[in-house]
Amino acid sequence: MIEQYANKLKENRCTRFVYITQNDKAKLIDKWIYIANKASYSSKVYLLQAADCYSYQTRLHNSYTTITKGYHWYDNTKGLFYSFNSAKLIEYNANMRTNLSMALPTKLMQDIPTKDINKGIDGYIFSQAQRLSEPFYVFNDENMYLSGLDTHGLNNISIKRESYFDKPRLPFKETNTTLEQTYLPTNIKDEISRIEKRLRNSV
Repeated sequence: MIEQYANKLKENRCTRFVYITQNDKAKLIDKWIYIANKASYSSKVYLLQAADCYSYQTRLHNSYTTITKGYHWYDNTKGLFYSFNSAKLIEYNANMRTNLSMALPTKLMQDIPTKDINKGIDGYIFSQAQRLSEPFYVFNDENMYLSGLDTHGLNNISIKRESYFDKPRLPFKETNTTLEQTYLPTNIKDEISRIEKRLRNSV
């Protein structure tokens, strides 16, 4: 899968790939810290990426440019969420403590201490990064990038989010944008259709 995006990644200075396996089921915070410490010595930016999210087209560029300008935290305050359960889109639209598509300096992530924590991990990373940096500069990107999408309904973390699709409320709101109107690549839209068909057939 990496080979599909190799040229684009290289254009954004991502040229070294490490495949990591673990025998034990480590806490997510420990996985993220471990990955940070496996980064190249020249690594500048650490992105928090969920496996069920499709990053928008310029995310690597935006994150790298912002962090290397001296910011300690970058995220997006707007983004689309799609539910496989209801085939609905809602818009994340808020400026919370942490938001979407988060990034921070790699060296800062390497200094985050571990903690026995199973949820609110991004908030914990934010608070620890803030504690380690004085002053602490945050850049909240208020643009809506229609080439990316967060999905919901196929993992344990997102179970409680379904009610937001039924009744949008802070940090979400209703949107008139349809999946067809997004700038997602055709192969991603096709994959979403395949997943939905598989889910319908399994019911």
